[in-house]
Amino acid sequence: MKTSFYIITVLMITILAACVKEKEISTTQADNFLKMYGSYKANEGYDLKQTSDGGYIITGKTMISELNEDIILIKTDQYGNQEWEKTFDVENGNDSGNSLEIDSDGGFIIFGTCTNLAGNTDMFLLKTNSTGDSLWSRQIDVLSLDQDGKSVKTTVDGGYILVGTTEVIGVDGTHKDIYMVKMDASGNKIWGKTYGSSTEDDDARCVIENYDNKYMIIGKTKSFPINPNDVSYNIYVTINSPVEGTVINFCTYGKSSEDEGVGVVKTSETNYIMAGTISDNSTKKIYVRKFGNDQSSGLQDSIWVKNFNGTGNTFARSISSTGDNGIVIVGMDVDGTNSDIYIIKIDNDGNEIFSQTFGGEKRDEGNAVIETNDNGFAIIGTTEYDNRSMICLIKTNSVGNL
Repeated sequence: MKTSFYIITVLMITILAACVKEKEISTTQADNFLKMYGSYKANEGYDLKQTSDGGYIITGKTMISELNEDIILIKTDQYGNQEWEKTFDVENGNDSGNSLEIDSDGGFIIFGTCTNLAGNTDMFLLKTNSTGDSLWSRQIDVLSLDQDGKSVKTTVDGGYILVGTTEVIGVDGTHKDIYMVKMDASGNKIWGKTYGSSTEDDDARCVIENYDNKYMIIGKTKSFPINPNDVSYNIYVTINSPVEGTVINFCTYGKSSEDEGVGVVKTSETNYIMAGTISDNSTKKIYVRKFGNDQSSGLQDSIWVKNFNGTGNTFARSISSTGDNGIVIVGMDVDGTNSDIYIIKIDNDGNEIFSQTFGGEKRDEGNAVIETNDNGFAIIGTTEYDNRSMICLIKTNSVGNL
């Protein structure tokens, strides 16, 4: 079911007319809302978490000038009213906050990409206190080529595990490899590991610490096809040892050049559920697979596999678990030049509970979703409006309605 954007568009106009940051939502209003943030032409929201006070912490990027995009960190109250905003410019280039964690001390860990003085991009890790003030930051440079930071998670030892991509010089030119880095609590690098080949591109989208305190990556690969004659991209899942990232096992799924895995979560019964996007008869669909934790038989053991789609080509961007042992996935439903934010909730057996879309006449996309402490859902993403893109925060009720 698609939510009409007439009411939402009126709300957008009202918010924009009030300069966005000045618009307040009363505590007497409903707990479900849409809010936008950003002041210049291009603003993107990539990740969010709910804070202990019921509010939200958001990261992404914001355009400061025609030549400069900075990492942005926004703190809101429970109604989406902005409490503070911090921007971080690393070396006067384009920077982006792509992944966000709340640390054990109440501060925030932002992981993403920065542009260095040589004009290349580096993985970038930033630690702030609870009010967004920078405590330390680290640029992670490999071979002085381009990198892209995708996902960060805190680990049981108090440190951080990071994944993304790094460029490498192959036998026939430059290629992308998956790059994983283990950092200690102070941001010191313990080890780094690349995965890939000298001839193909590979990409990591998400990392988690699994039940055995090893690390599980999901993304896409050309280097590890299902069979030697298959040169297409595949959804890629691997389990890695905590000792310098040694690969224990891996498995690939899918055969389209655009198939990719975007996220994986642990379930209550020590299994895992992964999400991604596959091509099915030339239509893009959300792909969800539940698999077991028996590493002796590999990741191939599937409990169930399901595909879901909206009205057009439907892409997954993020997956999260829910308190009732369900799963919620967010992404976008694309129909021609228009894209809508798409959210779907399924139960532990892969049965759809609800799906919902939110969108206007241009590009709208959901990049991350979480279940909130009132059993609703918060989505962070991007909406295009009035020749600009804005960070968009949507808070729904328990069945995905505003």
